[in-house]
Amino acid sequence: TSKPTRHHFRSQTAYFYFVFCIPSHQKEFASFLFFSSLFTQKNNLAMTTATTTMTDDLKLVMSLHENPTLLPEDHLQNSLYQILTTTAVITVVHLVLLATFTVVAGKKEQTGKGKSGSVDFWKASYQATNLLINLGLGCFGIYIVFFNFPSEVAISEKIEGNESWSIFADLQIGYQLWAIPIGIFFVNETTTMLCHHVSVIITASLAAFFMNGFRYYIPFFFGVIEISSVPLSIMNTFKNNKSWIDKYPGMYATVRVTFAVMFLITRVILWLPRIIDFLRICMVMIWTSESDTCRIVLGMTAAAASVLTSMQLLWARKIVEGLIKMSKKKPAAKKE
Repeated sequence: TSKPTRHHFRSQTAYFYFVFCIPSHQKEFASFLFFSSLFTQKNNLAMTTATTTMTDDLKLVMSLHENPTLLPEDHLQNSLYQILTTTAVITVVHLVLLATFTVVAGKKEQTGKGKSGSVDFWKASYQATNLLINLGLGCFGIYIVFFNFPSEVAISEKIEGNESWSIFADLQIGYQLWAIPIGIFFVNETTTMLCHHVSVIITASLAAFFMNGFRYYIPFFFGVIEISSVPLSIMNTFKNNKSWIDKYPGMYATVRVTFAVMFLITRVILWLPRIIDFLRICMVMIWTSESDTCRIVLGMTAAAASVLTSMQLLWARKIVEGLIKMSKKKPAAKKE
């Protein structure tokens, strides 16, 4: 037990005086003074505990600078193998889907819009491939985060360790290495999306290759949030086939709302507290480091993570605006 303080004795004296010496009509005011004293004592104790915890956390963070910069060589080789394998497998899956769509819709292509028809096949196969990858990563992340995740960890465990979870980073890097050339040369992705792909590679590289890789966060950042992209892929398929929107307006509206809800939950509500915690610890690591390499790597990662967060908040705003517009539209008359 802690040694009684002068404030402790003062509080006990106030309580004795309150019970035995104060007339009943004055006890209400005395009660306020007594409990205020207890609150002040408790608040001071909480502040002291918090200060001690922060000091201990800072010492733990500073001790991590003694770790090697990179993960062991065998781990790095395995990561490179998994990244290249992921890119190759996704490429094969995409080409199979492209060939399937081309054969199945061959007649439509012959009577369609010439070159634009082939671009549609690329987009359709690209979106179908994204759907499969996002579904797999999302389910994998949900399993880890919600069913196999430590409830409380020391701050050091958020920075180092968890090497087995680097598989999420490897899969994401391989995924983005496939998506970038396809997006540039075949499906005309926007500059914003290409910037998104590059930012993911930068943030994932920290977890894939570095000892202090913040792998505690990646089952959520590179896994769980991908589940929101599954309805997005379906929604984009509708947009590329306008006749489907006219033919199945109710289904299209359901997909839009599902995407909006899942995006706002995973990429805003659940994302923000985690990314704030990550950036906070990342800044402490940068501030306490004497290594230029550490500062550059963590600085680039923090910048890329901030870019991704800004993009998602911008998209979230557009989604909310879209939901508001949907709610104001009059429901279309059902076709017989």
